[in-house]
Amino acid sequence: MKIKLSRPFAANGKVDEFDVKQMKKALNRLGYYQPYEKTGITGIPDADVFAALKAFQKDHSLSANGAAKPDDETIRALNKETSKTPEGQYIWRTVEDDRVRNSHAEFNRTIRKWSDVPNP
Repeated sequence: MKIKLSRPFAANGKVDEFDVKQMKKALNRLGYYQPYEKTGITGIPDADVFAALKAFQKDHSLSANGAAKPDDETIRALNKETSKTPEGQYIWRTVEDDRVRNSHAEFNRTIRKWSDVPNP
């Protein structure tokens, strides 16, 4: 997983939907962001993703402002951390609607190792 922002990412600015999804996925994988169970990770820039980013920045001795710019030190740190294979397990959850791929539905509510594929 490698984050490549198309524009600055900040609560007080216009953010790209795909950028929001990238940030949420990365921060979730690192344990900083927990999506709402019914919808999963969306492109909606909620307050929690900016709080999660700020917590990540603080824990990694970065300027803890909850914002990032394409290829800044925060993005480089996120890319470094997400390139590591995490230890432990997670519960695979789908949104349980008719749009979920069959290949993903079969994993729903199963306990998976982070090293397993497909990557969530």
